[in-house]
Amino acid sequence: MVTTVLLRVRASTFALLLVSCLVMLVPAGQVRGQMPDDSFTFFKAEVVNAPGNTYKWYPNPEINFPGAAKGSPMRLVVKRGGKEVYSHTCPLAGRSGTQTQACYDRNSSIAEVGLFDVEIYLDNGSTGNSKLVRKYKIDVRKTTKQGGRRPEFYIQRHADAAVGYLSKNLRNVLFLNTVFSPVEDYGATFGYTPILKCSVNGRPVDIADNGTAFRQANARVINGFSESFDAKRVIQRDTIRFDQMEIQLPLTLGAVVNPTVGYGRGWVDVTKTPGKWQCDIFGDRSNAKFRTLKFEVAGGSILPHPEQKTGNVNLDKDKWLIELEIPPGGSEIDKRLLPSPETGLFYGIPWATPEGKALAARVPRKGAAFP
Repeated sequence: MVTTVLLRVRASTFALLLVSCLVMLVPAGQVRGQMPDDSFTFFKAEVVNAPGNTYKWYPNPEINFPGAAKGSPMRLVVKRGGKEVYSHTCPLAGRSGTQTQACYDRNSSIAEVGLFDVEIYLDNGSTGNSKLVRKYKIDVRKTTKQGGRRPEFYIQRHADAAVGYLSKNLRNVLFLNTVFSPVEDYGATFGYTPILKCSVNGRPVDIADNGTAFRQANARVINGFSESFDAKRVIQRDTIRFDQMEIQLPLTLGAVVNPTVGYGRGWVDVTKTPGKWQCDIFGDRSNAKFRTLKFEVAGGSILPHPEQKTGNVNLDKDKWLIELEIPPGGSEIDKRLLPSPETGLFYGIPWATPEGKALAARVPRKGAAFP
């Protein structure tokens, strides 16, 4: 009897050790199971004509489930005040077979605007067992036009101005990903190749080629304008825009694959200098600060922000949520800033850590939030 008990205890201990080892083998920041990559998620409100010279909208989602079986059915449900107003199911597709692609129903459009809950259900492996895997929130708004012209519906993204994450491409180059509401033609005064200045543990880092490259991420731009008459009955336009940016940095995680002049040479491998990094992005024309990045490098990698580390938000491999700061009063190329700590991040996921809540609370206010 004693021998049997000892064997059971040893077997249980071995099982626990095995599970612990398997968990440790999963790369930090990699999405597991059926959860979507929250940093990839994007919603767009598409406008359609409705009877009586009116207009409605429907959601056009972009969602990726890195750990899902290819072609698994996904169902998106939109609710307002707890009541379902839209539902659509589609199989995951795209190159990976784990992303949504043209996943919408134009014939099930929505007339109302305002706050909506979005529920994401996934039948992983087409088993017939669909499970709720993520809840998002969207704030849908509508522009005002004169003369009966067609308005735009848009999903505002002020809360994501507080959010920044680093991503790495196949050549080991790092990118800053964030969202901001810009002034028009900001490159003319701010510059088209802003510069990066960094320090580690307070000591300056020499970056021989410190230029960055601003670019929009896969055309993820929300753009519209409202019209109103001035005192002389002349139509005035007030544009609102949210750009999801993918800013190429002169930083790498490991050696650059096939470096060339203008791409990789003169850049800095962050793994060579572990510690607490702080980097500022300045305009190459105006020298005005745009954003400050803060992150820590240890053990040959970037340490994820507590919001990611605790599992509150899910980012796929080679993506690290970091600390992002906006200059007091906003930068010269921020047109609109609205502090929204209660709105959360990545479409309404509540901040769960003191570090995350403090980050969102530091966003300054600038301009009118909406047209």
